[in-house]
Amino acid sequence: VPEFVSNGEVSVLTSFGTNSDNEQVGSGGDAYGVIVDANGSLGSFENNNSFTVTARGPASSAYGLIDRSGTVTEFINTNFFTMTIDENSAGSLTAVDLSANTSGINFVNTGSITGDVYLGSGDNTITLEGMTEDEYNELYDAFIDAGFIEENFINVLDRNVNGTIFLAGGDATLDMSKNTILAGGIYSPNGQLNVNLNDTSTLRVLPDIPLNVENLTLNDDSTLVVGDRKSVV
Repeated sequence: VPEFVSNGEVSVLTSFGTNSDNEQVGSGGDAYGVIVDANGSLGSFENNNSFTVTARGPASSAYGLIDRSGTVTEFINTNFFTMTIDENSAGSLTAVDLSANTSGINFVNTGSITGDVYLGSGDNTITLEGMTEDEYNELYDAFIDAGFIEENFINVLDRNVNGTIFLAGGDATLDMSKNTILAGGIYSPNGQLNVNLNDTSTLRVLPDIPLNVENLTLNDDSTLVVGDRKSVV
């Protein structure tokens, strides 16, 4: 299959049952969006609508896209790509797992991703783009003019990756712009990573995910947050 393009809403849910006393029956289970088997083939994955995977249960995990074949070379998200588990679950959130790829991946997000991202050992290009302040305000005003309450639409304006990007090796470039946020940092095992922050974008570095880079450039009021310390250029 050369490409997978989702223009409609996708919702996946695993859950547990309840008995007549409203007590939980069963333990739920892991939830999966799209899996490419080891002997399968998929060149490109693109999501342009709401893609939600929800796993209920005390230890259930949610997975969006898993490519076991290593053939996916392009991932594009322009809307919501959201993984969800129960608040106290011991499970994990994996939005994208392309770790089997060794040839390189073009990863583009102009929407919102919730969950971790795993890329392969090839040369990867990562582009994260949000909205300019004018674009944000225009869309915000459009919702207000249409009669929406802010709390019901404010998350729609997010253009962020709410998770960590893990690289498996190779050379990689991360370009961030237009107020986008990478909330969980990016991990490079070999340090062959070039990071460019532009247009008030924000990269957060978690205490347990070190920032190992070859080059780091901050421009245009972009922000690097390391622990509780902030650097702004």
